[in-house]
Amino acid sequence: MSDLQAELASLRRDLEDLRAKVEGRPVPPPPPPHNPMDDFSENLRADLNKKGRNAGIGSMRMALLLQMKGFTRAGTTSSTWTSLEDMPTEEQVRKNLEAYAKDPLTIRALYGFLRPFFEGKPLTLTGAELAESLGTDEGKVAAALQALIESDVIKEKRTAEGQAMYQLEFADPFIGLLLT
Repeated sequence: MSDLQAELASLRRDLEDLRAKVEGRPVPPPPPPHNPMDDFSENLRADLNKKGRNAGIGSMRMALLLQMKGFTRAGTTSSTWTSLEDMPTEEQVRKNLEAYAKDPLTIRALYGFLRPFFEGKPLTLTGAELAESLGTDEGKVAAALQALIESDVIKEKRTAEGQAMYQLEFADPFIGLLLT
């Protein structure tokens, strides 16, 4: 089921619930929650069938960032491999890991975004704010974040005054590292 179909089905259930309430009928119980792993399993099976293979590996990583004031951001990353040739090369894996591990300041900067988040603030900091919280200068922060900017984990923007502003855009790769 596509996201659009799921949303449409949810809206239809909501409409039926409202009709039942207006007409004084009992409201039907909600459907069981959707399990994203079901869709993921179907995708891996379809990939195996399409390629005529009988074994595969699937990896799914999910992260949910929620603040009770209404901010929610969710991210998922998934990959399927049906042969060794499908898998990332050693060089690609090394490059991905280096984006986080090459400069120790990179991981510290990611934690720098999480501190204000737990205080109910957004995942956006100016270069000056981030540098101050890390006890370093803005140039070092910019250098430490460059690989993450290039891989769209962090978005770099400019304020009206031209000051660097960073937004943690795609948190699930970083959150995934916390689990290892």
